Amino acid sequence: MRPIHLILFLLSALAGPVIGQDYLYKVRQHRIEPNKASNYIRALDRDRHGMIWIATDQGVARFDGFRFDRFLQGDSPLGMRTNDILSCKVHGDMLYLGTSKGIQAYDLRHFKPVEIKGAVEGVSVPKIATDSSGTLWWYSGDGFLNRYARDRVERVDVEIYSYAALAVSDGMAWLAAKEKHLAVDTGTLAVATDSIYPRINTYANFVRPPGGGLQMIYHGSLHNMRRDGSMENTKDRAIDQVTHVVYGKGGRCLVGNR
Repeated sequence: MRPIHLILFLLSALAGPVIGQDYLYKVRQHRIEPNKASNYIRALDRDRHGMIWIATDQGVARFDGFRFDRFLQGDSPLGMRTNDILSCKVHGDMLYLGTSKGIQAYDLRHFKPVEIKGAVEGVSVPKIATDSSGTLWWYSGDGFLNRYARDRVERVDVEIYSYAALAVSDGMAWLAAKEKHLAVDTGTLAVATDSIYPRINTYANFVRPPGGGLQMIYHGSLHNMRRDGSMENTKDRAIDQVTHVVYGKGGRCLVGNR
C-alpha cells in the first residue's frame, strides 16, 4: 500500500489581520506511513491536551502534532472490541468510540476502558455527541437514539437506520438522515418533531455559529434550529450547492460542489 497523506489545517493565526478581516493561516501536510494509520478516516476530535484522535476502519490513531500512534484490537490498553471504528468524541478526560460492535468509553487520564452500563452491544454506532453537561448521546444501527446519564442508558426508537448527523443543543437532540429529520426533547425524551423537512435523498450537517444556537445545512440551504423543534430557512444565497460550513475568526468557510 502506498503511503497516505492527511492534511491537517492548523488554524493558528499569525501576528494579526493581513487585509481587513482576512487572516493568514498555516497549512501543513503530514505523511502517514501505512503501519501508522488507515487512509479511511471516518471522524476525528481533539482532547484538552491538543492530541487529535482519529477513527478509522483499521483502529484508532492519535496525532500529537509530530507523529502518529495507532491502537488496535488486542495489542493496546484501550481493550477495543474491534478495529472497525465509525465515530469518536472527546469530552473532558473521556474518549468515546462508536464501533461496528457498539460504543466504548476510555479514561484518558489512566488510559483504561470505562464500562457504559446498559449499552447494547453488537450494534453499530455511527455518530456520538455530548451536551453541555457532558451527557453522552449516540444513535445506533438498530434505529435508536441513546442517552447515558447517571449510570443508565435510556433509548428512544427513532427508526433511523442509515448514516445521520447528530447534534445536541438548547434542550433538543437533532438527528438528520436520508429517511427523515427529527428532534427529541432532551428532558422528556419525547419526539418533538418528526420529518420536519421533506424527505430528499441527501445528507445534512450541523454547524454551531459564533453567536450560539445551532444551524443545519441541508440540500444547499442553511436553517436555524428552533427550541420548539422547528427550523427556519435563512435564505442565504451563498449556501447554494454548499455541503459544509465552518465558522472562524476571519468569517466562514464554505465547502461544496461549486
